[in-house]
Amino acid sequence: MTYNELGLVKNDYEGAYGYGDSIGIIDMNDQGVAMLEDMIFCTREFAAENPNTVRAFVSASLKGWATACANPAEAAEIVFAAGSSVSAAHQAYMAEEVKKLCETDTKGNKVTDYGHIDDEAMQQTLDLAKQYIKLSDSAAADRLKGLTLDDIRDASFLTGEPGEPEKKEVSIQLKWLPQAQFMGFYVAAAKGYYEEVGLTVTIIPGGGDIGETTAVNNGTVDFGVTWVANLISANAGGMELINVAQIYQRSGLVLVYKK
Repeated sequence: MTYNELGLVKNDYEGAYGYGDSIGIIDMNDQGVAMLEDMIFCTREFAAENPNTVRAFVSASLKGWATACANPAEAAEIVFAAGSSVSAAHQAYMAEEVKKLCETDTKGNKVTDYGHIDDEAMQQTLDLAKQYIKLSDSAAADRLKGLTLDDIRDASFLTGEPGEPEKKEVSIQLKWLPQAQFMGFYVAAAKGYYEEVGLTVTIIPGGGDIGETTAVNNGTVDFGVTWVANLISANAGGMELINVAQIYQRSGLVLVYKK
């Protein structure tokens, strides 16, 4: 990932390898095979029963992401104080790289609408998932073939004013340990953006055996962060999860090689 492993390969701060300009990369966006990654999701049932809560959570989270991208150095400090899993130097690098993923699309165009769900990029992700994801269960494999964009995303929560939340205490399951990959959520919490919309939010780190799609599907948490391909696989397997805000507008996946 550009915001993590690539930094450890090329940079020279503590814990990194310091290869610098002696490496090159193959970028999935440039090759036309980018698949969208980090986004906010919940179950379709939760969204239907708690539309104000979902809209409030999305709006406050995206305000946090906008603030984090406007000042990535501060965002890195906030994440580090929240119990960072990496060094301060690497956290600062990560924040700058994550900002790029939020503000540039797969074709290199500038994005100013945080959380925007680009249907063209989503369709490309879905098409690639159908081509390359292999499911052993025949029923799941059949469902995968039939999935459409309407089965995996709902952009309606990105607009409109949030009303009184139906559920005021909610949680979000991250995909990994605290790091700038998730800086918008930590900034929203630190700046009081969730409280402004009437929510108390618990941010739950991931890692280990934690499966974010399963945690959301079984109601252990209300929201989660995952890659779109993971949500597609989960829905093919019988879950009904929906992407309500696409945080990363381009893929952060690259292959690295020594020149």
